[in-house]
Amino acid sequence: MPAGSPDDVYYNYPLMESIAMQIQQCGTTAQGLLDAGIANKQTLLGSFTGDTAMVFEESFTKFQHVCQDTIEVTGRGGIAYSRGASEMGTNEMNMSKQFP
Repeated sequence: MPAGSPDDVYYNYPLMESIAMQIQQCGTTAQGLLDAGIANKQTLLGSFTGDTAMVFEESFTKFQHVCQDTIEVTGRGGIAYSRGASEMGTNEMNMSKQFP
């Protein structure tokens, strides 16, 4: 860490970009789980009958919604985090040019 006063703040922009990619990776994982679930739904459903099959259908619908929400939120969140970190870096550079 560069020398400075205890009040100085330093940002690790490459790390922040890595975090943004990790956030988006959560959405990619959710998409993979959703795709696998859809591909195997009928096979899994064949294991159940009656009320149990209905509970499976309800649970699977909830699973789909959770995955879709996760995909949407992590996509938007990762982009917003990345954009915010980039803008912070740009602002920091612009501000540093104003002070010797």
